[in-house]
Amino acid sequence: MSELVKNEKIDKEESPFSWKNYFRSIWDELFLLVRYNLMFLLCCIPVVTIPAAITSMHYVFVRIARGEKPGFKEDVLPVFKREFGRSLLAGILVLLALLVSVTGFLFYIRFAGENLFFMVPAVIIGSIALLVYLMSSYIFTMLAILDLPIKDIIKNAYMLAILNIKYSLCSGVYILIIGGIGVLLFPVTVPLSLMVLFSLAMFTSAYFSYYGIRKYILKHRDSDEGKPNAIKTSIADFSKSEKGGEHARANLSDQVT
Repeated sequence: MSELVKNEKIDKEESPFSWKNYFRSIWDELFLLVRYNLMFLLCCIPVVTIPAAITSMHYVFVRIARGEKPGFKEDVLPVFKREFGRSLLAGILVLLALLVSVTGFLFYIRFAGENLFFMVPAVIIGSIALLVYLMSSYIFTMLAILDLPIKDIIKNAYMLAILNIKYSLCSGVYILIIGGIGVLLFPVTVPLSLMVLFSLAMFTSAYFSYYGIRKYILKHRDSDEGKPNAIKTSIADFSKSEKGGEHARANLSDQVT
C-alpha cells in the first residue's frame, strides 16, 4: 500500500485539518519555516524563478501540513526544475489578471463618488480581482501536486475558490494580514520578513488550498468521474518514483481505491 493511500485513510479517520493543527504545525515547524523562507528568497534573486519557487514552497508546505518531513534536495529541487515552465506561465497569467482587474477597479471606483453608475463595473471588476487572488493559492498548490494541463488547473482553481469559499477567504485574509504587517511596519519588519513572513504566507496558502483539494477532489473522485464539468483528479504520489525526482507525479486512480 502506497504512502499516499495510508495517509489518506488517516486523514479520513482523524481529520487532521483544523485551526488547532494549523497553528500547531507553524509552532512545531517554525525553524523549518525559517529555513525555507531563506531558501525561497535566494531562489527569487533571478526574478523569473519566483513562480517556480512559489510552487516548490507550496509542495513542501503541503507535505508539512500532512505531517511529513520534506527535504531540499528530495523535494524542492525536483519540483522547481519540473514545474519551472508551467509555473512561469501560470505566474504571468495570474499577475496580468491581477494587474488588469485591480487597475480597472481603481479606475471605476475613482469616479463612483461622482456618479454611482460607475459603482456597478467597479464591483464586478473588484469581484474578479478578488476571485483571481483566491484562485492563485489553488493554482500554485495544484501545479506542485497535480499532473494536469494549465487550463484544467485554472478551471479547478476557479471551482475550488468558490466551493471552498469559507477557507479561501480565511486564507486570503490571513495572507493579506501577514503582508500588511510586513509593509505597514517597514523597515522594522525587514528581519522578520527575511526570517519567516514569506514562508508563513505560503504555508497558509498551501494549508487551506490543500484542504479544498482533498475535500472536493479526493473524496469525490469516483462519484464525479465521467461528468463533463467534474473537477479533474490526477494528483501527485508522495511515495518514491523514478520520474522527476523522488516525489514524481502519478495518476490518482492508480493509488487510491
